[in-house]
Amino acid sequence: MEPCFETAPSYEDALARLMQRAADRPQPSEPVPPTKAAGRILAAPLTASAPRPPVALSAMDGFALCGASSEQPMNVAGTTHAGQACAILPPGAAWRVLTGAPVPRGADRVVPQEYTRASGAHAITLTHVPELGAHIRHRAEEYDGGAPLIPAGTHLDWRHIALCVAQGAPTLPVLRQPRIAIVSSGAELSSMPDSNAPMLDALLRHAGARVLPPVTLAGDDRADLARHIAALVPQADIVVTTGGVSASETDHTPGALADLGATPLFRGVALRPGRPATVATLGDATIFALPGNPLAAALCAVMLVRPFLRALTAQPDDVRPGRLAFTPQTRAGTTTLHLVRTETDGARLTLHPVPTAGASDISAITRADGVLAVSTRTAPADGDVVAFLPL
Repeated sequence: MEPCFETAPSYEDALARLMQRAADRPQPSEPVPPTKAAGRILAAPLTASAPRPPVALSAMDGFALCGASSEQPMNVAGTTHAGQACAILPPGAAWRVLTGAPVPRGADRVVPQEYTRASGAHAITLTHVPELGAHIRHRAEEYDGGAPLIPAGTHLDWRHIALCVAQGAPTLPVLRQPRIAIVSSGAELSSMPDSNAPMLDALLRHAGARVLPPVTLAGDDRADLARHIAALVPQADIVVTTGGVSASETDHTPGALADLGATPLFRGVALRPGRPATVATLGDATIFALPGNPLAAALCAVMLVRPFLRALTAQPDDVRPGRLAFTPQTRAGTTTLHLVRTETDGARLTLHPVPTAGASDISAITRADGVLAVSTRTAPADGDVVAFLPL
């Protein structure tokens, strides 16, 4: 791989290459129980296995009957609870039903219990006669058998679980979560905590990945790094490394990838911070070599790894509009990343700048909830409406 970044592509070009790589490697599906499907991507359309409700059900505790007068007492011919079989209503009689019970065949309405009074041990008189069809949940009023319920590609959450479980299937087809391995390297990690690996672990899990146990290498050893990457490639769809990706004599990640025979997708990218970020492929794995500075690593993960991860499962990145409360600085030939803090004013979202102390500033990102990418081509100014990525 090249030791410099003279041929580094633009951010837009780098992202396009990543999207093409993702399109060539769609995730396979796997079955999971509906109770474990929250947070997963539905791989095939969900259709109704049966009508809901399957028969007419009472929506109230009360009495089912057919046509009625509020003047004459009516004999109560029986009682049905939820879950019991459907009865047949005798002519001129009432039938007691509890909420969720099948409405007896021949009944055309349910009178709530509070609109009746007892007229002896087994009879009632109505104090109010509801309209035809009142308080009945009609067969298939929610959906009929075979009806489309949830389209493929839906990101399932708690709202979908009851509907999935109600279809009675033991499993649902969902896209397999992309498997990600994280490797941090650098001699400095012998004397300081590795903050990059747990940060990226949390970020990528939140984006829908299954993250393997991270590896921390407290040293700058090219052969050792290559051995660890080689061991992880068969286990992972994505390998993310941090550190050792620039062009000094201790930056061994590009060399380790070259030793393994990895094919560069791009060496460096016109991104600030994050210019050394490099992506290569090795077999079926895509390897993201990110800078070691924590803020740069985080922003490269948001701008490069996360869009690729979401594209593998056909999920668009979460781009939102906001109005600038500042004029972002730009640099010729570079996409500059600005941390922003959002503020809601009615229906409008305003973006305020979050100052940083540089690419290693791990405190700045805690004050931000979005990142804005700008270039001299777009050059937005104070008051403009722009698109940003939430963190």
